[in-house]
Amino acid sequence: ELDPKDLLIRNWSSNPADGWIGYARSRGIEVTHIPTGTIIQVDSERSQHANRALALNRLRETLNGKQT
Repeated sequence: ELDPKDLLIRNWSSNPADGWIGYARSRGIEVTHIPTGTIIQVDSERSQHANRALALNRLRETLNGKQT
């Protein structure tokens, strides 16, 4: 399990690429695992919560793969 003390979590809002005012912005997340320096970035979902969940799952998968 991930220790929250080992994580640095940053978020951002992306600007619409095409300049449309009504375009829904995505909420990106970057998770850094401080002990290993592993960085995971996710901005594929429109929800910041969904991106955070995806990023944490990918970090777990990455770290489990490095441990085996």
